[in-house]
Amino acid sequence: MQKTAKITSFQFYSILFLSRVFALVSYVSGVRKSLSSTDEVIAVAVACVFLLVASIPTMLFIRKDGTPSILTRASCISPVLEKCIAAVYLVSIVYTGIVTASRFELMIGSLLFPETGVLVFVAAMLFAAAYGAYRGIESIGRSAVIYLIPVLGALVFVFATLINKFDVLNFTPVYTSEIPDMFDSAYYFCARTGELGAVLLLLPDVKNHSKKHMYNWIFALSAVVIVTELMVSGVLGGFGENQLFNMYSLSVLAKFGFVERLDAIISCIWLICAGVKMSMIFYICNLLLSSILNKKRKLVYISASAVAVFAGAAVISVSILRFSEVVSSPLTVIMFTFTIVVMPLAVMAAEKIKEKRNEKA
Repeated sequence: MQKTAKITSFQFYSILFLSRVFALVSYVSGVRKSLSSTDEVIAVAVACVFLLVASIPTMLFIRKDGTPSILTRASCISPVLEKCIAAVYLVSIVYTGIVTASRFELMIGSLLFPETGVLVFVAAMLFAAAYGAYRGIESIGRSAVIYLIPVLGALVFVFATLINKFDVLNFTPVYTSEIPDMFDSAYYFCARTGELGAVLLLLPDVKNHSKKHMYNWIFALSAVVIVTELMVSGVLGGFGENQLFNMYSLSVLAKFGFVERLDAIISCIWLICAGVKMSMIFYICNLLLSSILNKKRKLVYISASAVAVFAGAAVISVSILRFSEVVSSPLTVIMFTFTIVVMPLAVMAAEKIKEKRNEKA
């Protein structure tokens, strides 16, 4: 099914960038392997290399502008294959949505409104995100470009005002942690960049898409991630290892002249990213459910996805311990490996096999 509504590559990758920024600023320390500050920086740099390698199947999948999505290309091989791939992506994207909503709830519940029930805020965010998804990809793309400026401004402000607090003495000796733990953390950090799956699913929605745009996004994202980890380690040092949300701890320290304690405003700006990410998730859920059920029920599919995410988040975010158990499980890595690496390679391999069979026939 060919859609008429499209967004530019800049709008598309603005959505993916904001999506990843929220995962970055809402990262809960210590849910995986606990590393020293210097080893954490090294692990993040290694994760960026892993991300570049993991993107190779997607790069190979993108033939040219107008490349069909992975679902369309799978349907040309077998309708059953299309539905199987759509089902796996659906499980992965709903899981991502539940984790995202849980991070949102924990962040506002722990930092902004510790004495107030925050499920109502989560419901409001999901409702707004569902409405954005219902309006379509163009609405999400325009919103992402508008939000990109204040989000980047908040990051730059925090980094610029804290550069004088950066101290190399806060870094620990190299390889204080076990090397296998570093690689484990690196791949887990890489696996949290599930936005690569959106590239495979939403190719037909993007105008003038090319591999260059994807490379630019990966390098820009890697630069932001590495600078962020350097600032966390260089400013907070060992203190950061005991903080629930490192980026919030940085924002608390940020000040400009007589203006201090801007952390609430900065955090609210970053929380906007959660709405953009959830809108994209609900939009993709509608696409996947339409493929599986062969029916167009946009409002029903988006509403059902929002309810499922809300219910899952309500269960997972009851305690930080339960949240940590879920996000530190192998699910994140397994889903990333299957949806980003295995599936595009499998579809391309199936296409080659079908071509050879047709040539022999």
